[in-house]
Amino acid sequence: MEQISKTERKIDAIKSKYKVGKPNGVLESYSRLPFFKIHRFFLEADGRVIYYGDEGRCFLKMQDVGLYFYLNMIATENGVDSFSRVQLFNSDEIRNSIKDLLSKSSGDSRASKTIRDSFMRLKAAELIVCDIDNSTSIESYHNIKIPHKHNTYKTKGFFRFYYVDIQKAIEKIKDGVIDLSTRDFLNLLGVYTVSSLIFYNEHGSNYLGNGIVTVDSFSVSRYANRIDFTFGLKLTGGVRKKGVKEYMDILEELGLMVSMGVNSKMYENRFTLYTFPKNIGQFYKIIEDIYEQMGEE
Repeated sequence: MEQISKTERKIDAIKSKYKVGKPNGVLESYSRLPFFKIHRFFLEADGRVIYYGDEGRCFLKMQDVGLYFYLNMIATENGVDSFSRVQLFNSDEIRNSIKDLLSKSSGDSRASKTIRDSFMRLKAAELIVCDIDNSTSIESYHNIKIPHKHNTYKTKGFFRFYYVDIQKAIEKIKDGVIDLSTRDFLNLLGVYTVSSLIFYNEHGSNYLGNGIVTVDSFSVSRYANRIDFTFGLKLTGGVRKKGVKEYMDILEELGLMVSMGVNSKMYENRFTLYTFPKNIGQFYKIIEDIYEQMGEE
């Protein structure tokens, strides 16, 4: 009986668990699927003070990134203007649309403030352009546009997010697999967004594409870079009830992430690598390299 290597066992386990490349399973090729774009300049907002109102100051939070993601998802661009437009929606309607996505019969008590605060910060950071209606006691944001360029943030390029992934996740949320508040939902989308933008490696080897993440604070990996900061939500998690590890695990349960645990005598600590289904070919290469380095082929 032929003995298979640890690398092959890991790859076979991932194929079996996530049904990668199988009919009705996780897709391996996204080349013909529709997507929306998020322009990278917003990354420069991380850690920058945002000024608003009468000497008000704040920082962008993960829930704001999640709302930014959601607005980009429902916006349209015509290929001519340097912005996308959120058609026929104001902030109250967006709050209600999220409530519907979460299949909640009534909005959670903090939903209005969560949405309103995020709109305020996104507008103050000029990540969105919109009008504010002050005719009632609660501000409403409408005529919402998302610029593709920024006067301060200059990073070029954009990332693609595929509708098929998000739609599958929302269907699972509606089926009751995950019970999320509005803030949790936005934090989840924020973690998804930021995770997909990780494209560093720790040892200066060639660029490998984005979306390989580890959340262990002591792990050493040629291809994965832990982020211990980002938009007001620590990856190691202790500051809040949910840390990024918990959100990453939710993303995996929803089918948006693929994970692999690494546990070997070469490493003092076990850690988990996460990636996106569209990166699965790259993930296999990383598994091969990790276990070759360990001498555990």
